Amino acid sequence: MPQVKKHIIKRKTGGASPRQLGKRTTGNAPKLQVPDLLKGVQKPPLKLSGVTAVVINLDRRPDRWQKVRRSISQKAPWLQTTRLSAVDGTAAPPNVREVSRRWSTARLAQLFDWYKAV
Repeated sequence: MPQVKKHIIKRKTGGASPRQLGKRTTGNAPKLQVPDLLKGVQKPPLKLSGVTAVVINLDRRPDRWQKVRRSISQKAPWLQTTRLSAVDGTAAPPNVREVSRRWSTARLAQLFDWYKAV
């Protein structure tokens, strides 16, 4: 088997150690700063008026849905969102006859000139 090199990606953590980042904090977590331009914005920017978002979310992960809602309410309170229940492949796996065992992107490359076959 070929050797696989592992790369470590360093993120700007604002002084927090990796150990602190992995732990959930209660109460003492820093609040996200909203840029002054976005404070009090209830209307969308002109180019984005009428834009809505659909969030695909598993029924068994309501915590993710809450995080998305919280994030959108802070960063884009004007954005209208709708939750779409995702298909849970682990709860209801597809029939084996309906799943391809081989996959090729050659057909997509024939249909779209900008697509490269892999």
